[in-house]
Amino acid sequence: MKTIEVIVATTNKAKIKEIKRIIGNNKLIKIINEYLKIKNIDTNEIETARSFYKNALLKARVFADAYGVVQNFEHLHIVSDDSGLCVSALKGEPGINSSRYGGIKDDKERCQYLLKKLKNKKNRKAKFVCVLVLYNSRNDKVYKFRGEVRGKIASEPRGKNGFGYDPIFVPDEGDGRTFAEMEPKEKDELSHRARAIRKMLEFLS
Repeated sequence: MKTIEVIVATTNKAKIKEIKRIIGNNKLIKIINEYLKIKNIDTNEIETARSFYKNALLKARVFADAYGVVQNFEHLHIVSDDSGLCVSALKGEPGINSSRYGGIKDDKERCQYLLKKLKNKKNRKAKFVCVLVLYNSRNDKVYKFRGEVRGKIASEPRGKNGFGYDPIFVPDEGDGRTFAEMEPKEKDELSHRARAIRKMLEFLS
């Protein structure tokens, strides 16, 4: 099967690095972001929908249009995901607003903001959700893949790896460590994004 060259619809370098690591040496997909002139796109401004899926699709189409004009591409495959942390005691917050929760851009500050909102709450249950789309700009076809991992919110940030809410999320299937305390490959065995990507690779195979 011919390798599909894809652009990942994000300006988050940590996310691109993670996706590349999860895909690994798989010959089905080749990420080509690093070879292209990345247009200055603010994904927070794009994410105006009320679901992970619709936000992922909005980003995919915006990136397809931007690269189509800048690089004069006739045909693009876009991989786009919208993901977030859903906390039970906060009625699913931050959810689709995870990357801009409380109007805060800094990861560490957002973690502290969430911990303050959970102060004195006994229910620490939470889940990470990732909805990933593979978008074919030539025929406007969209394929959707979803991954989830359940866990709980730690009492304080722990660990230096990962990004986002990784320092305060403890997966149920783990050994009590947060995602940020795990080595990247350990996190990839459990993470919501890895599960969605594996579904996509299975579909392509």
